[in-house]
Amino acid sequence: GDTASFLGQTTVVNDTITIGSNQTIGGLSFGSATTSGNWILSGSGILSLAGNATFAVASGSTAVISAPLTLSTNVLTKTGAGTLRLNTPTLATPNILVSAGVLELQRGSTAFSGGTIRVSSGAELALRSTDTWGQSGTTTAATITLDGGTLSSNGFFNTLNNLTLNGG
Repeated sequence: GDTASFLGQTTVVNDTITIGSNQTIGGLSFGSATTSGNWILSGSGILSLAGNATFAVASGSTAVISAPLTLSTNVLTKTGAGTLRLNTPTLATPNILVSAGVLELQRGSTAFSGGTIRVSSGAELALRSTDTWGQSGTTTAATITLDGGTLSSNGFFNTLNNLTLNGG
């Protein structure tokens, strides 16, 4: 799979991209050093990673993936100072590295049955669902490791399992 790039313009763009059929991707890139925007990827087509992938979101940009996203055991690296929101991930046991910017997760604990999320210094993992992590009755979820990064929530989770702090 190739990397799809959405560059925007010198003025902020607001675009919705409909995924109408299943796609295998190598990565996604939103905005650049001179462009920014707000993108929503929606639709019924499933986005699957071809292997390890980088999702880059430039400063001043937000990308929301509402289309089904399947990561399996591949590594997803979130780069760039912008925000990436995953609304409906089907992640099984993913390995995610948040190396810069913000990764927002909706329905986190119901999407993960294991795996690892590592948050680097200067990056943020934001939990955005009711009872997001360690959902009631759930005993397994991805291990979260803060390597100097930040963990935030909207205040609606009541259990946080599998957390390691390394200078976070």
